[in-house]
Amino acid sequence: MVFGSSFQFGFNIGVLNPQVRFINASYYDTLSGRKGGGVSPQELTVLWSLTTALMIPGGLVGSLLGGWMADRFGRKHTLIFSHVFILLGVPLATGCVAARSPEILMISRILFGFNAGLGNCAAPMFVSEISPYSLRGALSTLPQLFLTIGILMSSIFGLPQLLGNDIRQ
Repeated sequence: MVFGSSFQFGFNIGVLNPQVRFINASYYDTLSGRKGGGVSPQELTVLWSLTTALMIPGGLVGSLLGGWMADRFGRKHTLIFSHVFILLGVPLATGCVAARSPEILMISRILFGFNAGLGNCAAPMFVSEISPYSLRGALSTLPQLFLTIGILMSSIFGLPQLLGNDIRQ
């Protein structure tokens, strides 16, 4: 459960950062084609900032609903439901370059945020409730550990030597 919620949250926090130049190039190509001209660096900065920041409103809504859903439907069912948003967001994030639509990536970031908000509410509760009493303290640190590992892995996978290459070349 921790790997499926906290790790994904951490991975989605850091996954865009190593790819900034490719995403900005894609935004530039797409918007230049739409506008029939160049795009200023300020416009690219605003779009990049918006893309990365849109995970936060999704997370806010998810976290506000997470406690209520965990009490109403149970921790396990809330975690399973949160994964629906990852399953919707991944194809959108993957297909945004082919669709030539920065807006699709932005929508996927909102969905990733909603998943993260729900998962960060339900996963620690679930882990602490299913853990044996003698291990509860140690196991309750796993969500934070896996969040950090997710950030690390997104940075490693973003290295140009591994998966950080421009697919348009």
